Amino acid sequence: MINIDSLIRFIISSITDNDEVTINLIKKRFVDAYKVSVPKDDMKKIIGKNGRIAKAIRTIIKASGIRNGTNVSIDII
Repeated sequence: MINIDSLIRFIISSITDNDEVTINLIKKRFVDAYKVSVPKDDMKKIIGKNGRIAKAIRTIIKASGIRNGTNVSIDII
């Protein structure tokens, strides 16, 4: 099984310059929703041009969740 929390932390910290990443898990009935908070300076790096990097991160996390048998969503704030 893949630990989604550590996967998110690894991806985000690899892209950003500093390690001030906060990840909160909100368990809902059918979805594990992750709220990821990054510093405003690094927000552009995480979102990417036209949101491409954020979309790629969401795709990786959703695929990992499916592999674990859960439905996962991620919000970058």
